[in-house]
Amino acid sequence: MKDRESIHQYLLGKTDKDGVAHLNEKLCADDDFRKLFANQLVLDCNLRDVAGLRQADVPISANTGWGQHLIRWPVIVTLAASLLLVVGWILFSSPPARVATLVSSEDAAWVSDLPTSVGSELPAGELQLISGIATLRFDSGATMILEAPARLELQTDMRAFLHDGSAVLEVSESAIGFVVTTPSGDAIDLGTSFAVNVDGAKATSEFEVLKGSISVGMSNQCKRVLLKDNEAVFVDCFGISEASTAEYTGNTKQMKPRFRIGTDGNEATFVRGGTSAGASQLLMVKSSWKNNLYDRKAVFSFDASGVEIASAVAIRLRLNQVESEIGFANRLPPINVFQVYAVPNIPQASWDRGSTWDETPSPDVGVLVGEFKIPRSRKSGECVLETNELAEFVRSHRDGPLTFVVVRETKQIPGDGRVLVHTFASHSHPSAVGPTLEFDIIDE
Repeated sequence: MKDRESIHQYLLGKTDKDGVAHLNEKLCADDDFRKLFANQLVLDCNLRDVAGLRQADVPISANTGWGQHLIRWPVIVTLAASLLLVVGWILFSSPPARVATLVSSEDAAWVSDLPTSVGSELPAGELQLISGIATLRFDSGATMILEAPARLELQTDMRAFLHDGSAVLEVSESAIGFVVTTPSGDAIDLGTSFAVNVDGAKATSEFEVLKGSISVGMSNQCKRVLLKDNEAVFVDCFGISEASTAEYTGNTKQMKPRFRIGTDGNEATFVRGGTSAGASQLLMVKSSWKNNLYDRKAVFSFDASGVEIASAVAIRLRLNQVESEIGFANRLPPINVFQVYAVPNIPQASWDRGSTWDETPSPDVGVLVGEFKIPRSRKSGECVLETNELAEFVRSHRDGPLTFVVVRETKQIPGDGRVLVHTFASHSHPSAVGPTLEFDIIDE
């Protein structure tokens, strides 16, 4: 209270020479006092403006306002620097501007530096949805329903970049002009609801109007296409292909039913230093933080001799994660990476469930054909691998058994405690399908 009063007296011009000297000393030595002085100085200036006391045609008496004795110039410089620091702290400590709000989440698992709890206010940044469905409402009034797996970049309340995955947008009148950009093109809303499906690996996009209209363009061309109700296009590096919603991949060839093959029991889990382990209905993988080694691996083989691989336009490997009863998920990081290796020239007769760790196929003699991720919070679900490396391996080794090894690349958090063993269904699992190799075949 004493400090505030001394400042007030100075601003009224009632401080003598000794009082000003005291103020000078305190301004040089006391940060808190400098802040208080700055606040009072700003308040005094504002009050003078409001009262009309700062008029250009009224001479300022040497005996009025802010004292007959002036604060020294070095102190004014110090005070100005303090004010800049205060203003800078306010600016840089302010939270980033909100772009959207996460309004709902259905079994969603995320990889993101942004908040992902329902109700969170989201600034510009990237969201990666690993599983589930989430709904975002942009501040402009647009609503986006995002379906996993998807990677979305929030840019502004009127613009988003969908790098991968699927989304449906409902755009209110206030958000007309909302833009969704993809690796191959973009869609500008003209008052509508529409769907977007992006394959990030292939840099292709599909846009479908559910109601209303949108304008679709390519990222490197000026040409744009206007779409209305139930119209759709396919966009890639070659251009925009107009198509009906029933066939907007632009492919007019008739697809055969998807062809699938299983392992026929050529599968097992192997433990480092021993032989196969666990129930035959499960395939198990585990890695340890000790020595950076994986200590359980899943091995399985397929016989694709009866498949018309030359006519396959897509090849994928499908695994079904089932709930594990071994270990604790909290001993793992939030996201866990699994690697799939293809091992060539391994006769099926060279290993079985009775083989030792060293006698079975391993990543050391294999080729990495892809990886997938599982959040530690997820207990079950489907894992699908579809890569160029997988397709190339299958095509190159179609005459022999196709052998794969799955390991968990992510290690457990250092420390004691039993870490979760991830489990996948084998061909003999009572309720889930075992490892499956799928082929999409086209009739020529």
